[in-house]
Amino acid sequence: MLYPTELRARGGERMIYGLGAERMGGRWRPPENSPPRKPGGAHPRRYRGYPPVHSPVKIPGHPKGQPVDGRKRNLWHVSRPERTQNTVKKLLKGIVDFRQNVRPQVKDTFAQLALGQRPDSLFIACSDSRVVPNLFASTEPGDLFVIRNVGNLIPPFSEDHSSHGSEAAAIEFGLANLPVSDIIVCGHSECGAIGALSAGTKQPDVPAFNCWLRHAQGSLDQLEAGATLGNHLERHNQLSQLNVLDQLEHLKTYPVVRERMARGELRLHGWYFDIKGANVYEYEASEGCFHLIDEAYAAVLLNRERNRP
Repeated sequence: MLYPTELRARGGERMIYGLGAERMGGRWRPPENSPPRKPGGAHPRRYRGYPPVHSPVKIPGHPKGQPVDGRKRNLWHVSRPERTQNTVKKLLKGIVDFRQNVRPQVKDTFAQLALGQRPDSLFIACSDSRVVPNLFASTEPGDLFVIRNVGNLIPPFSEDHSSHGSEAAAIEFGLANLPVSDIIVCGHSECGAIGALSAGTKQPDVPAFNCWLRHAQGSLDQLEAGATLGNHLERHNQLSQLNVLDQLEHLKTYPVVRERMARGELRLHGWYFDIKGANVYEYEASEGCFHLIDEAYAAVLLNRERNRP
């Protein structure tokens, strides 16, 4: 079982760096159309998460055409065609960067993984692009068997096998064929799916999405009945935390999960990723709340794992 503070970033610096400034051949290059720096000026700071832009930019469609500080510019601030083009360019250049700078270091690792995978954790997370388990948990290829969907939802087990989706297939495959001893359900703040459920809004043009949210209805019922895990959180984020616990209960409806838990071979964990603070929390049953996984609490959890029979 890997906790975010247990391991070092192991190459994470390159990963984070690659999200912002573009690297080609190991050398930093400013993004296209970036204003040149003034003669004698300082080297542009290598911002992570968005390209370094040094002057205010006009944002298409921005109210009243107000300029926005260029340093806070990101891909959401540009029109859809430009955003798509920039994303594709980033992906292609990222692949070239991977081939030139990362592949030589991990080629042997992937050669070993080609012989088979042996992850010991099944990680269930939301499809949200801001949730990156390999980044905030510092994991490597082969560490995690992953399920990702809208809202990190797990439909309860059904005897009607024809109604099973990919979630049930992944759970059964992982527990039957891989040495999975831990399952983590990881929710997150500002979740669009949970926000829609909290607001009670149903969009007529996304019927499949509206139907899918029924698997989180139990957590909404609990919230409206007065249940809460964090009074300091906004309603939709409280619901997101309750949803994590609800999905853990859904996991227990699967016979293979119940059997493995009864034999002491499987443990379930509820995590919550706070996007704004970039912090990960684990549900602590003894406290009835989510506890920040910092260095001290990670040591407690790891010691608990070592002392487990």
